[in-house]
Amino acid sequence: MLRPNKTKWLIWLLFVTLLSSSKTFAEDSTGEFISSLYTNVTTINSSNISELDKLQHMTKLIEENIDFQKVVSFVLGRNISKLSPEELQAFTEGYKKITSLKYAKLMTKKLKYYKILREEDLGNQRHLVQTVLQEKLESSSVPLRVDYLVTVEDRKYKILDIIVSGSISMAMADREEIDTFLQDNTPKGLLAIVKTRPYNEA
Repeated sequence: MLRPNKTKWLIWLLFVTLLSSSKTFAEDSTGEFISSLYTNVTTINSSNISELDKLQHMTKLIEENIDFQKVVSFVLGRNISKLSPEELQAFTEGYKKITSLKYAKLMTKKLKYYKILREEDLGNQRHLVQTVLQEKLESSSVPLRVDYLVTVEDRKYKILDIIVSGSISMAMADREEIDTFLQDNTPKGLLAIVKTRPYNEA
C-alpha cells in the first residue's frame, strides 16, 4: 500500500460529504462512537467462540459501520465511468468483503486494549478520532496508531477512512492501487481480483 502525500489527503477530505449510519450517539461524540465500536470488538474477541466465528462477527461489525457506497466512489475516482452499473455493483460487493475482512483481521489480532487519544473537529461535520491499539499491556507491546475519519449527520455516524500509523490512509492507498491497475488492465480484470482476493487472503 502506498503512503498518500499531504495534497492527496486534503483532496480526500474535501471529497467527504455527509453520510448516515445505524449507530446513534449524543451530539459531538464521535469519540464515543468509536469507543462503542471498540467495546463491541473487545466483546467479540473475549467471547467463547471459534476464531473463525470471531472473524465473521467482526467482519459484519466493520461492514455495518463503514459507508461503502461513498468509499467505493472515492477509491474508483474517475475510473468509475469505465464500469457498467452491473460491474459497479459487483465491484462494490467484492470491495466490501475485502475491506471488511482486512479490518476485521486487524481488530481480531491487535485490539486487546485501546485508548482514544483525542478528537479533532475538521469542520463541515467531519471528525478525526485518534486511537492506539495494543495486544498486551506490557511495555514491550508496541502500540499501533489507528485513526478514523468520521462524518455525522443528525447525530448519526459513519466511518469513511481508517488511517494507520498516523499517515497511511487506507482509502487513498486503495485508490492509488486501483488507478495504477486500470492503466494497463480492464474493469473485468479488476472484478476478477475483487472476487477472488477475500478467499485468497482468508
